[in-house]
Amino acid sequence: MIPAEKLKRYKEIRSIVKKYGFGIFLERRKFKRSLKRPLRIENYDSIPLRLRSMMEELGPAFIKMGQMLSRRPDIIPFKFIEEFEKLKDEAEPLDGKEIKEVIRKASGKDLEDLFLYFEEKPIYSCLIYQKHKAKLKNGKEVVVKVKRPEIEKTISTDIQTLYDIARFIEESLKQEIYQPLRIVEEFEKSIKREFDLRMELRNMEKFSRNFEDGDLYIPDVFKEFTNENILVYGYFEGIKIDEIEKTGLSRKEIAEKLADITLKQIFTDGFFHCNPANIIILPDGKISYLDFGIAEEICEERKRKIISLLEGFLETDPDKILKNIEIKEEKDKDAIKREISEIFYEDGRIGKIIEEIYERIRKFKVKIPADFSIVAKTLIDLEKTGLIIDPEFNLEKKIRPFIEESKISYLIDGFKRGISNIYLFLKSAPKTFNTIFEYFKKGYSNFVFLDKRLENLTSTINKSTNRISFALVVSALLVSSSLIIISGKGPLIMGLPAFGIFTFLISVILGICFIIGIIRGGKL
Repeated sequence: MIPAEKLKRYKEIRSIVKKYGFGIFLERRKFKRSLKRPLRIENYDSIPLRLRSMMEELGPAFIKMGQMLSRRPDIIPFKFIEEFEKLKDEAEPLDGKEIKEVIRKASGKDLEDLFLYFEEKPIYSCLIYQKHKAKLKNGKEVVVKVKRPEIEKTISTDIQTLYDIARFIEESLKQEIYQPLRIVEEFEKSIKREFDLRMELRNMEKFSRNFEDGDLYIPDVFKEFTNENILVYGYFEGIKIDEIEKTGLSRKEIAEKLADITLKQIFTDGFFHCNPANIIILPDGKISYLDFGIAEEICEERKRKIISLLEGFLETDPDKILKNIEIKEEKDKDAIKREISEIFYEDGRIGKIIEEIYERIRKFKVKIPADFSIVAKTLIDLEKTGLIIDPEFNLEKKIRPFIEESKISYLIDGFKRGISNIYLFLKSAPKTFNTIFEYFKKGYSNFVFLDKRLENLTSTINKSTNRISFALVVSALLVSSSLIIISGKGPLIMGLPAFGIFTFLISVILGICFIIGIIRGGKL
């Protein structure tokens, strides 16, 4: 039996869904029949707007779900993304007494014991949190971010409703591309991370380590005051991007800094903030974020695949793209190739090319990796923000060196691993042969006459191993120095990296000496 409270919520949702013209999706029979013929919904062009309005009326869980979907071009088209991006999670601030009670329960102390003063009026209020300005006993001004009471329970209850809706859609559609249940699972994991302010503290600490001497400002975090429901960090002031003119700062420099920060996060660190538009600019020109809760992490293996797929998008190379996405119908490959090949890329706008490829291949049964889609959306937002700051901003010029540097880094790492594996194998070879020889010597008297020959063979193997190891080291130096020269990084001599030239010369000299030694020994 369905609990009365849940039944009441179902009726409320049903009423709101019907109000915005989506009642057909609530009745299984009608919905299934509609799948057998083109689905007709009144005012088709207004669907994104009506969905956004519906989510806003349905409440926090649906708003947060819409915000998550706005970062996922692999799930919804860009016309829906543009509308869902307008979903705002601002909320009426809670009474100061309620917030004080939350802090007291979470910390076990009264506000007077924690702060010299605490401003009851919040500096920011949203669906899940409120931010208040305060001053610690040591005189340090801080921001106190407090989770709203009961919000976790409210959203968790509606997540169960989202699961019911997802199950209904999945059973009706019986398809494997979008997997509504999996989307709700991802949302639940994401919102649970957002509920726990210790996760935001972790993000801030990680960004701080990655940008110790960079242009990204991370405020100090006060761990002793922070827990699941409260986050305390240093107060700082800055301006938003539409107020840059007031500061006298260079628009071009700010846009370049933002690009360098975001691209380093993605391609070097593998840990990035998903909303490069959510920034604040400090008086000294440094950049910070208004919130550190939305961050994603990608491992090295996934990062390589993401870079390969991104190259395919930027070069409109269908083969690279097809290699990195899942295609349900093999017969669609040629059609996808034609669609991608027809794209004309002229104005250097990365966002446009990414959007067009997504929209062209969406009609086929393909599955684009979720992590790539989040990176792609972050790059689209970075380009849009960069152009708002500086109309001359060109993300393509900024992104190419990062991609090339990543590829060189992966090549060097792969070569190092290969050399290391070969070296370990060769190093263990003499010992392995000795073990085999000892086995023969001890176990079979008939093989005693081989003893001397085996000892000579072991000696020869040892010498050969040393020579091969030396040759591998020289080869590694040659390859590494060549890659350094290609990269063009570091101090230059005649336009070439000094360290690369020096290493190359050393490896050539060692190689010549090695060859001379072999010739003199009569072993060539």
